[in-house]
Amino acid sequence: MKKTIKSYVSILIVILIVFNLIPFNIVKVYAKPNDVSINATHKAIISAIDNIRYEELEGASLEIIDNEDNIIAEWVSTMENHEVTGLSSGKEYTLRATYAPDGYTIPTNTTFIIANDGTITSTGSTTMDSSGNTVLLVEFDITHIEVSSIKESDYSKLSEVTIQILDKDGNIVEEWCSSDFNHIVEGLIANEEYTLRVTVVPDEDLYDIPADITFVIDENGRVTSTGSISGSTLLVSVPEKITYSVTFDLNYDNIILQTISDLKSGSKVEAPDPNPSRDGYRFAGWYANPACTNPFDFNKPITENTTIYAKWNENGEYTIGDLDRNDVVDANDASVALELYKAQNATAEDIAIGDMDNNNLIDANDASLILEYFKTHQ
Repeated sequence: MKKTIKSYVSILIVILIVFNLIPFNIVKVYAKPNDVSINATHKAIISAIDNIRYEELEGASLEIIDNEDNIIAEWVSTMENHEVTGLSSGKEYTLRATYAPDGYTIPTNTTFIIANDGTITSTGSTTMDSSGNTVLLVEFDITHIEVSSIKESDYSKLSEVTIQILDKDGNIVEEWCSSDFNHIVEGLIANEEYTLRVTVVPDEDLYDIPADITFVIDENGRVTSTGSISGSTLLVSVPEKITYSVTFDLNYDNIILQTISDLKSGSKVEAPDPNPSRDGYRFAGWYANPACTNPFDFNKPITENTTIYAKWNENGEYTIGDLDRNDVVDANDASVALELYKAQNATAEDIAIGDMDNNNLIDANDASLILEYFKTHQ
């Protein structure tokens, strides 16, 4: 019955047109049964993928929002495409990720618009499924850092440095021996702190083990570190050992007895053996200054380039108090002084040597002064 009515209506419309009883443009409006309204709803197909392997990625949190920041749809990605229906044509939507699986960074937001005929244009990447439908791609990058070992002194590359990356529990995530090329590490978990640790340096005589460095890769792939960063490369600066030279200066005629080079900071130096000799003079010890007023302390660690100076006494001259003329003020000198005092026949030379209080008399007081000197200078 419905078919018959439709047939009668069609015939009536033709007759009315033929006799110009109705305008043709009115019929034209009703003659478009396949026209799509701009208010019609459509679907969008979305796929979260690993941007390197180009495979589906599970566990990513995604959402679609409109231009008023209303959440239209949200879901967690699986190994299958996700379909969102009820979207309006002619309206801009934003596709964004709010969570990335471990080892990945969150991608940049993309926008898309669905035309009246259902075609989709997007600021992001798209592909086609087996049915010819447009698929919007959310591309997740694997976390990525590069590590380079360098000399602290001049920032030049330093090879053969063994480096570890440790997680927050102290487990070794990766270990390698450095080369002239940056080492690439991928798949570290975003927003988790890691430690860079050097365990072996090329030459322990030339380099020290540097302090540990910590770093974090955030969800957007940005790296922050307690160490130095050049671009996207973490720099492991290996310090060179600090060394000094020690020079033994004979303190006359610009003669150097000996120079010890590359002495490690904090080391101690020993006096040359045997003692140096000089015609017409007797060696009287090593001193920290050319005037020989400050004896050099061989028990003190070397912390700078150092020159040690020889002291000389002309033959017949002795250190005050050195009564037995052995270049050392010791207890025996006190004994000698006492003997001279008791004998009362000390010579002028003996008096000049042993008269500690300068009263032109060698007596018990001189012996006491010698003992005190010995106690404070031994």
